[in-house]
Amino acid sequence: NESFCFFYFTNMGVTIKKHVALFGFARKGKSFFRVWGDGVLQIIKYGRERAFQADLICVGLFSMYGPLPSKMFTAPGSIAKYSVMNCYGQNALPPFFAPPVQTQMDMLRDRVMPWLNSIDTQKELLDAMTKLDRRWNDSAKIGPYLACGQQNHAKKVIKEIIGPSAFAQIRNAPKREETVDELLARVDREPTPYCGMIEIIDRGEDAVCAYLQANYAKNAEHAKFCMSE
Repeated sequence: NESFCFFYFTNMGVTIKKHVALFGFARKGKSFFRVWGDGVLQIIKYGRERAFQADLICVGLFSMYGPLPSKMFTAPGSIAKYSVMNCYGQNALPPFFAPPVQTQMDMLRDRVMPWLNSIDTQKELLDAMTKLDRRWNDSAKIGPYLACGQQNHAKKVIKEIIGPSAFAQIRNAPKREETVDELLARVDREPTPYCGMIEIIDRGEDAVCAYLQANYAKNAEHAKFCMSE
């Protein structure tokens, strides 16, 4: 019943908080956030997977240098798509194979937290993301690829997301006469920023650096509650 579920998930949240509080995570609802090392946003989230009624503890990894929506820093809008079992080293498992919550909490405390503590650079972040999910069509990888100087890999991600024909159309379109600041402002206004991202990458290192710094500054405004001073 509802009262039992409230009590159950409240106690789960208290237990997880005990595991992660010493490591700088800040709680919002059923989500815990921290910005770690050089701009690594880490999220721990718990809840029930509806289709199979399985209780899961999951982890989210993102770059503060990438374009993140403001809702990412809220409990309902935060995304944590890697289960602790996957972070523990097991292959992707369907939710109905999830072990008991206490076992997942033990995994979180004993193995996942030390692993998260080791992900403190954009390179470590990128290595972790690509090991957990080898697919290219993941927009979260654009930021760390650019931060690591791997512009061609960032373009490949965009190409996989929008498709080869749209990608070629953007690359062949006439370039606008605008400053880097004007280009960044336009990308910030666009509902789907992939066209502008390609233009930024094609502009060269200075434009990419400006883009990364602008993303970080905007994300930091939303992440003040989970950033260490």
